[in-house]
Amino acid sequence: MHRRVIARKKAGDGEGFAIDDTFSSDNISDVKNTISVSGGNAYGSATWDSNLGYHTTGLGSADHWTSANVRYKNHQARSAGVLFRYDPGGNTGYCARLVFDGIAMAARISTWDGTNIIDIGDIRFTGIGESQDTTFDLMIEISGTTISAELNSQAGDSTLTDSTYATGNYVGVGVWRDDTNDTWVEDIQADSGAAP
Repeated sequence: MHRRVIARKKAGDGEGFAIDDTFSSDNISDVKNTISVSGGNAYGSATWDSNLGYHTTGLGSADHWTSANVRYKNHQARSAGVLFRYDPGGNTGYCARLVFDGIAMAARISTWDGTNIIDIGDIRFTGIGESQDTTFDLMIEISGTTISAELNSQAGDSTLTDSTYATGNYVGVGVWRDDTNDTWVEDIQADSGAAP
């Protein structure tokens, strides 16, 4: 895992990444339910469900990283995250959302098969406790079959290995919400290759 030099910078800072979006306009295409862009944030429309959307800019490689400022409310049903290695043609890819696993915050990694979100594992961030109503900087990197994560520039305790999808060069956002619209993604940065 490479240490990020862009930690806590906001998108739109002109870093030269393929995607550097502050959601001033809607560059998100819906995957599952509806992602709406308003006031610089991406929100999910469906309640008691997950909402996924991909950014319309492709990265040109299935090996890439994405970073987003995501809002965490208080449990896995009220959180936000990112979509990665997404293939619009097959409507498949991976997603990651923030959860509290009872010990520390974690990135819950899942596959998206066009119909179902299937959890494959968590990447824990020991020492980062649950902090409700908080925006976190979540970064996911996928290279080959290895998925790694950082939260607020802290590397995850482990990585995950999964070979379900080998193609897909799009990233996006995910919003898991219940009956209130209190989780969102504030911005997104992404590029091909290893994270800076």
